[in-house]
Amino acid sequence: MDIRELASFLVGKVVLRRELCTKSLSPRASCQRCAESCPLGGIEITGEGPEIIDCNRCGLCAAVCPTGALKDPERTPAFFLARGREILKIYEEVVFFCPRSPYRIRQEKAGNLVFVPCLGALPPEVLLALAVEGRITLILPKEGCRGCALQKGQEIFENNFSVLHMMLEALALPPGRIKLTPEISRGRVKPGHSVGLEVAMGRRELFAALFRNIKRWEREENEGRARIPSTRREILHQALVRLEREGGLPQENRDWPQAGLKVVGPCYFCNVCSRLCPAGALILEEERLLFKPSLCLSCGLCLDVCLHRSLSWGDKVSLKSITTRERQELAVVTVKECINCGEKFSANIYAQLCLRCSLQRPNPSFNLAPNLGGNGELKK
Repeated sequence: MDIRELASFLVGKVVLRRELCTKSLSPRASCQRCAESCPLGGIEITGEGPEIIDCNRCGLCAAVCPTGALKDPERTPAFFLARGREILKIYEEVVFFCPRSPYRIRQEKAGNLVFVPCLGALPPEVLLALAVEGRITLILPKEGCRGCALQKGQEIFENNFSVLHMMLEALALPPGRIKLTPEISRGRVKPGHSVGLEVAMGRRELFAALFRNIKRWEREENEGRARIPSTRREILHQALVRLEREGGLPQENRDWPQAGLKVVGPCYFCNVCSRLCPAGALILEEERLLFKPSLCLSCGLCLDVCLHRSLSWGDKVSLKSITTRERQELAVVTVKECINCGEKFSANIYAQLCLRCSLQRPNPSFNLAPNLGGNGELKK
């Protein structure tokens, strides 16, 4: 926890790392997911990016931010993963519950309970990583989210839960690894283990646990042992590597719940999309534009900055493209002749005009590529 995170923790706000926000990379960025998710309406999008006006630390903005520019300093993906793993060493399942859970559950002192302000704040990558190691239970009241102050969390949770089940299906993991229920029985301790302490801890215990774990993680990293991954993408890759090492990946190739990219219009290989991609998922190399699905954050910045609107979301990528980190060819340089001025130029197969002639048109963005919402979510 650095100074910026500690300051946000003390004043009760999420941390904004402006340098990670797509708005800081380009004013053309259209992402407003944080503002749209805030139940307080406490985030304003300015020319410089999001401004946090009001915050109750529900964590929903951090859950929907594709680049990790927003995070709750107290409840990071790494924290949920570490606590879940500690529980699964002792208990047969880890249970996440929100303030809307029945009173009996909220007063329960079982050591396998983890409190979250909203189930929508749980990243599907974290739940998948824990499901690889054990069983997960999510407590959702019978009345659902009706009347909850964090009403916007319902749609986010439902979307994350749907993505999680698609991940489980793609990996051929039993759907029973994840259970959604309004009630819970007392957590069963694994044979040979003693009952742990309550996980829904206060701030003093949280700080002590955090500093203990930070020291332990530093020691393990120095010893060459696997560290706790910090980002959702790292958490996903670590879970897939573990499955592959244990022989748990399906032999046949399957769809992965992530939209691919495709070029549907003229590309002049200007390198803007690849230079601005926050994850390095687009590469311009040897007169080819390449796409690496395993790195893509589905932030949509590449679609926003393409002058000719030639990038579009494609079909779902394959599980193999994620696990093997393959690179896909989106466009190849060819020598063309401009149909307007007759000059030779280099571009992809869709280009009919040279770059100069295309920019002289009244509207350079003449090729309006289909936009599926700017967030990489596939239409259902």
